[in-house]
Amino acid sequence: MEINFRNLKTDDPATVTGLRLVQRSGQPHLLISRGTQLFEAPVPAPNVKGPVQFAGTGALGGLPSWDAKPLQSQKGAYGTLYVRTESTVAWAMFRSPGPPADSRLHFETFAVYDHPRFVKGQRPDQWSVTAVKYADGASIPVIFPRGGIGPANPPEIPVGKYAHPIQDARLAYFDGTSGCFC
Repeated sequence: MEINFRNLKTDDPATVTGLRLVQRSGQPHLLISRGTQLFEAPVPAPNVKGPVQFAGTGALGGLPSWDAKPLQSQKGAYGTLYVRTESTVAWAMFRSPGPPADSRLHFETFAVYDHPRFVKGQRPDQWSVTAVKYADGASIPVIFPRGGIGPANPPEIPVGKYAHPIQDARLAYFDGTSGCFC
């Protein structure tokens, strides 16, 4: 994939709260969040000078930490990850456009997670998730191995424990047993 970076003109840029680059059907697309709404547009060609027109494509469950992945089963639909914060807990959540709309990625009721991310480089019909769990004064990067979209919650796989806060943990590929952390 080759992308030429340039200034992005969009209507009302002050309302944009997040930006992601994703690949759908082999083509790069931009996703932006405005509040909890998600919008997409194909990456514009270098010769396009006007503002980019984003179309509504769904909703996020929360901000500011989120990620999105195109769902192969539903054209134009995205599954999204976000952190749902309630009182002293912060759950890693998955949102799909259809029922069930939101599901927690982990079993613990009283847990604190941050920075949920889809593993990059998996087939369109598969997805796994990384997140950072905070427990017992430590940061614990974890993998939620999922396989196909929609199966019951599998256990998480911790991949370390660090005394210092970890801001993000991204996995570049995961085949169920191995992957490459970046």
